[in-house]
Amino acid sequence: MQKKLIARTAKLHSESKKSRRHQGVAVAYEHIPKDIDERKHGAIYAVINVKAPAALAEEVSEVIVDTFHGEYYQDLNRDPVASFEAVLTRVNEELAEITHQGNTAWLGNLHAVLAVISDDMIHLTRTGKAEAYLYRGGRAGHATEGIEGDNINPLRTFAYTGSAELLEGDKMAIVTPGVFYHVSKDELQKYVQEFQPKVAISHLADLLEDNTGGVHPNSVLLIEAITPEAASEETIPELEDEIWITEPPRPVQNAIEASTPFMKRVIYI
Repeated sequence: MQKKLIARTAKLHSESKKSRRHQGVAVAYEHIPKDIDERKHGAIYAVINVKAPAALAEEVSEVIVDTFHGEYYQDLNRDPVASFEAVLTRVNEELAEITHQGNTAWLGNLHAVLAVISDDMIHLTRTGKAEAYLYRGGRAGHATEGIEGDNINPLRTFAYTGSAELLEGDKMAIVTPGVFYHVSKDELQKYVQEFQPKVAISHLADLLEDNTGGVHPNSVLLIEAITPEAASEETIPELEDEIWITEPPRPVQNAIEASTPFMKRVIYI
């Protein structure tokens, strides 16, 4: 009998104040439904990085997240894969609409992974250079390899899906591209595999925090497939499951302040 699994997660966001104003936003998002029927349909996850002026970038990330949530749970009688594919179509249409309205700064500058976990399956789509890696038994699988959409053509922004069966103990890291300016793939694998998500994200935050002066907006989402029994028996560290890193203000800023985010393939690992 297949063991019941739950997803244990942790999120990291990093951004410098200068990058926030001028060079975009990064979002790590998850929605675990409270409604029983919606929960059976699955949980949704997104990591989004838009390298564009903040207001335009925020519009794009909000459109993606809001449309993802609204469309996925629109018809709970659909198969989860059918719902996910409907999400891709709808998100692409919404992105085409905001582009038609004049927000073109995001074209070529969107890096995102959207994911659904339903029962013991994870389904993913990607555009740009955001990445997802699946770790199992000491091995790393590139979960988003071969499923990149076209972030120049809005109607093909998210064009491919990949699916994998989750096993007990599997871990996944979904990251924006700038993370790898400060964390190697080997370091990412080491921390994600060796520690539960809250501990791993704390270590990754330390690595990024040492470089905050030059860090652009980035996000990391860690997911672990674990049984409810194992989760309940484990000692929970006194750590946050969501961490924000912000560039320390410069002296001038301190003085001023003081005075005033359909083709399919199977993912193999």
